[in-house]
Amino acid sequence: MKSIVITGASSGIGRATAFRLAEKGWRVFGSVRKESDARRIGEESRGRIEPILLDVTDGESINRAAREVAERLAGGGLDGLFNNAGIGTTSPVEYTSLDQLREVFEINLFGQIAVIQAFLPLIRKARGRIINNGSVGDHITPPFGGPLASSKAALASMSAALRLEVRPQGIEVCVIEPGSINTPAVEKTLGGVERTIAAWPPEGSALYGEAMRRMAQTLTRNEHAGSPPEAVAEVVERALNDRHPQTRYPAGKDSVKLKLLARFLPEKLLDIAVLKTFGLAKPATRSSRNNEGACCSQKIANRFEAWTESGGEDMKVFVAGATGAIGRPLISALIAGRHHVMGMTSSARGLSVLRAAGADGVIADALDSGAVTAAVARVRPDAVIEELTSLPKDYTPEAMRAAAERDRSVRLEGGRNVYNAALASGVKRYIVQSTGFFYGPGAGLAVETEPLAVGASPGIAGSVRTYLQVEERVLGSREMRGIALRYGFFYGPGTYQDPDQGSVTQQVRQQKYPVAGSGAGVSSFVHVEDAAAATVAALESDSGVYNVVDNDPSEVRVWLPAFAEFVGAPPPAHISEREAESLGPDVLYYATRLRGARNDLAKQKLGFAARRLEWLSKASRAV
Repeated sequence: MKSIVITGASSGIGRATAFRLAEKGWRVFGSVRKESDARRIGEESRGRIEPILLDVTDGESINRAAREVAERLAGGGLDGLFNNAGIGTTSPVEYTSLDQLREVFEINLFGQIAVIQAFLPLIRKARGRIINNGSVGDHITPPFGGPLASSKAALASMSAALRLEVRPQGIEVCVIEPGSINTPAVEKTLGGVERTIAAWPPEGSALYGEAMRRMAQTLTRNEHAGSPPEAVAEVVERALNDRHPQTRYPAGKDSVKLKLLARFLPEKLLDIAVLKTFGLAKPATRSSRNNEGACCSQKIANRFEAWTESGGEDMKVFVAGATGAIGRPLISALIAGRHHVMGMTSSARGLSVLRAAGADGVIADALDSGAVTAAVARVRPDAVIEELTSLPKDYTPEAMRAAAERDRSVRLEGGRNVYNAALASGVKRYIVQSTGFFYGPGAGLAVETEPLAVGASPGIAGSVRTYLQVEERVLGSREMRGIALRYGFFYGPGTYQDPDQGSVTQQVRQQKYPVAGSGAGVSSFVHVEDAAAATVAALESDSGVYNVVDNDPSEVRVWLPAFAEFVGAPPPAHISEREAESLGPDVLYYATRLRGARNDLAKQKLGFAARRLEWLSKASRAV
C-alpha cells in the first residue's frame, strides 16, 4: 500500500485529495492543526484517513509529526508528500504590513520547506514524490494579490531547485497550479475586505478602496464559479502516478488559459488585459479592438477581454499536425486566445501532450481518410488549421532526403483528407502551412506575388511543387476561405534551431554545419511562438497568402557565425562550392541561392510583430 502525507487536510483541496487517495487505496496521513479537525476527518473517512497534528509554523510540531509517521510506517518509506497548507491575503503593496507579509511567507514558503526537510528522509526511502501546491498567480498576479502570488512564486522557485537536487536520488518534485477553485479559502481570503480597508488611513481608502472592492467582487465571483476542489485532487493523483511526471500541473478552471495568456502576451498588454478584467481600466473602444493593424498579441488580449465579457469560448478550431514544431505553441496560442481546440495527432504520446496543454485531442492517421473524416465530424469546427508534416527528428541532408517522400505524401494525401473532411463538415475557414524560404531568384526580398523556386536544386524543387499543390487546393476553394501562411525557418523551443538542444544547434557546436561557398544565400527565420500568434490572427483575416517571416533576413555567412557565437560554439568552418556539392546539390543551394522574404503584408493584415532574431541582437549585417 502506498502512503502519503497531506498537509492542510481539514478542508478544501487538502480534504478532497485525502479522501480521493484513501478511496484509491492509499494510506493517507492527513495533517490538521486542531484536535477537533482530527476527530472529524477520522470519523468522516471511517478510519481510512489517519489524522496527525501538525502546524507548519511550529518546528517542533513538524518534527513530532514526522517521527509519528515514521513510527507508523515501521521502517518503511513515504511514497508521497502533498504540501497543501497555505493562507492568502489581499491588500495593496503600499499598505501591506511587513508582519502580514511575514505571516504569509511563514506559512506558504518557510512552513512548506520545513515540512519537506522533516519528511525527506522518509520520501528518500521509497523514492517518493513531493507535490507542492502552487498557484496560477505565479504567472498572472492580480492587483492586490501580491502577498499570495509572491509567496507561491517563491515556492515554485524553491521547488525547481529541489527538483534538480533530489532527482539523482530518484525523487520527483512537482508543482500544482490551481486556477479558479471553489473552496472555503475564498471567503477566508476575500471576506474581510471591508475590515482591511477600514484599517487603512483615509488616503489609503481614497487611493485603493473602490478598486480593491471591485477586485474582490470579481475574484469572488470567479472562484464561486470555479472548479470543485475534487478537480485539483484528480490532478494531484495524476502527478503522483504519472510515469514521467511534469514539473508543473495546471488544475481547475482557467488554469491552463491564464498560464498561456501570460506566456504569449507581452507584459504591458497582459497588464491591460488584467486591469480590464477586474474593471480597473477603461476598456478599449470597439474601433481600436478591430484595428486591422493591431499586433497579434494585442488581438489575443482583445479576445481575452471579449471572453471575460461574454463568459465563454470563441471558435471551435481543429488542428491537424497538432504536436509538431509549430503545433505545440499553436495549441497554446489558440487556448490563450480563448478558442476551443481539438488537436489531431498520430500517437498516444501526442494525445497526452494535447491534454496536458488543455486541449481536446484525437488520434488519427492523416493518411486514413475515414479516421480523419470521423475526427473532424466529431467536432464540426468553425476553422481548420493544417500543419501536417513528416520531417525527421534530427536535421541532416541525408535524413531530409530519406523523409522527403513520406513528408510529401502526408502533406498532399493527408492534407487532402483533412481538406475533404472540412468540406464535408461545413467548415468556413481553412489555414495551411506553406514556405516563406523557397522563393525564386529576383532582386531584393520577395513578396507574396512572386513565384517560388520551381527551378531550384532537385530536392528543393520537389518541395516547392508540393507546397504549390497544397496552396492551389486551399486557395482555390469556393466553399471555404483559404489562407496559406508561408512560414520562415522555425527557431525556438522544439525546433532544429532550438538554441538549447536543436539538432542544427548540436551540429554547429560540433562544427559540422559549415558556411558553404559564398554563403550569400539569404535565410528568413521566424520564432515558432510568433508564427503561432500570426496563425491565430489569421483566423480573422482575409483569404490569401502571407509571408510569416522575421524582420532580419540575412545571409548564411552572417547569421551562421552569429548563431554559433550565440550558442557558445566555435566559429563555423568554411568549405568550397565543390566540397558542398559532394554533400548534395540542395546543400549548395541553401548556402548560396536562397532568397529572403518580406513580411509587410502580414504586418498590415495580421498585425504580425516578429521578435528580433536572437543571435543577431548584438551585431550582424541584415540584408
